[in-house]
Amino acid sequence: LPGKINVAELSDFECQACRSLHPRLTALLAEYGDRAHHIRLFTPLASHPNSFSAAVAAACAEAQDSGDQMADALFRADALDPAEIERIAAALGLDRVAFADCRADPATRARVEGERALLALGGMPMTPKLYVGGTRIVGAQPDLVLRDAFERAARGEDGRGLSGAVYVALLGALVALVLAAGWRRPRTREGPSAAAPE
Repeated sequence: LPGKINVAELSDFECQACRSLHPRLTALLAEYGDRAHHIRLFTPLASHPNSFSAAVAAACAEAQDSGDQMADALFRADALDPAEIERIAAALGLDRVAFADCRADPATRARVEGERALLALGGMPMTPKLYVGGTRIVGAQPDLVLRDAFERAARGEDGRGLSGAVYVALLGALVALVLAAGWRRPRTREGPSAAAPE
């Protein structure tokens, strides 16, 4: 977005480097406040058995305006099995029926698959991957590297990585995926619901 420090985060909830980066990136985003615009893309790796279902859960929490809280809890969880995901959703007060419906919806899975495909942008299909302005950062780099990228983006200096035009296109693709998935569909059934299959 014009005039913002645009940050695109491609991450996997079971990736240890992503888990290491998360609290440091969160603190940096809080420090820059409204000057930064952050989007999180779900890029679960096939080598992590629970990462896809965790990404689906995070996408469904976004639909209930609890995406950041769910992501934070998933990054901190000791395990990401279905029971733990259900426990986190309950602790966040998510609507059980809407959450289960969203997780079972093929459009939600399609969204995660679409975002996972973006991991190949610029080569090196690994997580975590950040785009801060025009700078691409791969791996859980030191705080100094992150802060330098934020400061250069704040000054409008070009770096290597994702251009502003590509960032806008990436954001547009994300918005299109969300709209296509029909996140805020009315509920079709009443009462408690069992967790959707993973």
